[in-house]
Amino acid sequence: MTEIVSEAKAKLRTQVLSNRSGIVASETASQIGTQLLKLCSQLGAKSVGIYLSFGSEPVTDVFVVAAKAAGISLSAPRTGPDSTMEFARLEGPSKSSELGFLQPVGEIVEPDELDLIIAPALSIDLSGNRLGRGGGFFDRYLEQFDGPVAGVVYENELVPNLPSEAHDKPVQYAVTPSKIQALTPKQ
Repeated sequence: MTEIVSEAKAKLRTQVLSNRSGIVASETASQIGTQLLKLCSQLGAKSVGIYLSFGSEPVTDVFVVAAKAAGISLSAPRTGPDSTMEFARLEGPSKSSELGFLQPVGEIVEPDELDLIIAPALSIDLSGNRLGRGGGFFDRYLEQFDGPVAGVVYENELVPNLPSEAHDKPVQYAVTPSKIQALTPKQ
């Protein structure tokens, strides 16, 4: 069963990535930023973990600038040995990770210091299942985080159903360029 689900997820990843484009990413950056700020305001989030976008991912740069201006403390993922991940303060310089994205070199932020985590996704379903890139970094980190999690996708990547496995951690919100969708994770 798990093998079948893993194969289905791998096929979906390939499909979504082939449909994404850097042009759409840059064209929707402002809208994504607006929606993310709105979500922070709705949740009263003052300390936020945010992924630093790269490639054709929904762009978070506009949000990062606006959130800092609004006094929101930001942290971003930093990968470590054995496929681990932590969040570090997004202050000062960043460096490129082995996986190709920028990561902060600042001080580590513990999970209980974050009010909200904004995670990258390739697709999200209405039950909060998030299709990531398959490394499991966010799922493992979310095992220690009790707060709300939002995934960011393009409009057509918010779908009715996705395959999922027991280790997949659901998100409570899907953010698209046009809306914030509250989701109903299965218990």
